[in-house]
Formats: sequence, C-alpha cells, structure tokens
Amino acid sequence: MTDGRERVTVSRMSWIGGVRGLFDRHPFASDAALAIALAAAVGSDIGTSTSYFTASKAIYVPAALLMTLPLAWRRRAPLTVALVVMGALVFESAAVGSAPTPDSQLVGWLLAIYSVAAHCDRIPALVGGAAGLGAGLTWIGVDDFVFPVVVFGGAWLAGRLVRQRQLYALTVEERAESLQRERDASTRAAAAEERARIARASSTTSSPTA
Repeated sequence: MTDGRERVTVSRMSWIGGVRGLFDRHPFASDAALAIALAAAVGSDIGTSTSYFTASKAIYVPAALLMTLPLAWRRRAPLTVALVVMGALVFESAAVGSAPTPDSQLVGWLLAIYSVAAHCDRIPALVGGAAGLGAGLTWIGVDDFVFPVVVFGGAWLAGRLVRQRQLYALTVEERAESLQRERDASTRAAAAEERARIARASSTTSSPTA
C-alpha cells in the first residue's frame, strides 16, 4: 500500500513538473491561457448573476475584457497592461455608480499589479503600483482605504520580492560564468605553458653536443 501511494505521489510530482516546465518554455502561451480563463470566469459571473449586477452589461462586459485579456502580455508589456487594467477598473467603478462589480475581477487586478512589480524596473514599477492603488481607492472608496493598501500593496511587494530574487539569481549565474571563463582561460594558459616547456626540453635533449 505504501509503495502504491509513493508511486502515485511521484507520478503527480512528475506531472506537475512537466506542466511547470511547459509554462516556463512558453510564457506567452501560458499567460494567454490564463487571461482567457479569467475572462471566461468573469463573464460567467456576470452572465449568471444578472439580478445582482444591476448595471448595464454594456459596462460590465467591456470592462471585464479589458481587465483580463491584456494579461496575456503581462510579461511583455507589464506597465501598459497594468495601466489598461487599472483604467478599466476606474471606468467601471465610475460608470456603475453604487451597483456591485464582480469580485472575480480582483484576480486580474492583483495579477496586473504583481506583474508590473515583478517585471519592471523601479520607476515603472512605482508608476504601476501607484496606478493600482489609485484605482483600488476609486473602486472601494477612500473611507475603506485599508483594503486596497493591504491587498494591492501586498501584491506589489510580492512582485518586487520576486524580482529581487530573480536579479540576485542572475547576478550569481553571471558571476559563476565569469569564474568559469577565468578557470578555462587559466587552464588553457597552463596547458600552453606546459606544451612550450615540453617543446623546449625536447629541443634541448635533441640538440647535438659539442
């Protein structure tokens, strides 16, 4: 029984590793699939809760698409994506007034904020974070500022931590490659010096004596 469970666990881990490797090899495809899935989830939320979402679908649907589909480019153009998503949030919040908005959209907002922090340099990341905070305050109201500060700020900080880890890993990798190049150069130089020494020794032993 234990062996069977271990085989199942190993099989699941191998499957998860394979899926993760596929996503790593095709980041745009994985982001596009995620964006489409989020758009479908929000669209389903809007379509199945018509009595709850009382504002016009002409507001909900375009806003939902703008908050989700651009996430396909979240690694290629993170600041642009963040500004589009946050702009759509501001538009929807202003257009629906006091009517509710789909909570499922929150995933797209947080992913946009995380992405701009994780894939941008400091200044663009700060711009994206400020846009997210401003949109969050527009959505929930200044009186409840704690929620967007904590949740949106948390997503932004998580992205910055990931970026710092990536930059550190890149620095370590570049340093290791530099040391390897130096070792290779030293090895080649030592080999060349040894060949020259052998050549000189051979020349000395083969020369006729007086």
